[in-house]
Amino acid sequence: VRIDISPLAENGNSVPLTIMVDSPMTAGDHVKAIYVFSPENPLPDVARFHLTPRAGRAQVKTSIRLATSQKIEVVAVM
Repeated sequence: VRIDISPLAENGNSVPLTIMVDSPMTAGDHVKAIYVFSPENPLPDVARFHLTPRAGRAQVKTSIRLATSQKIEVVAVM
């Protein structure tokens, strides 16, 4: 799992985030879901993405809100 997020954001209300998972994305071997958690946010479950082999690649881009400087956690379900 590779995470691309700015180490320092001007505004915590909108922090760009890109997540990439190396996967062939075939019917037998693909990423089924990607979960993003931010333990220090009031609601730590930040985002959930559900993927199928039709996605072609396991990559998602979004903007998230962070309450404070912190580490985020990303889980990929294969």
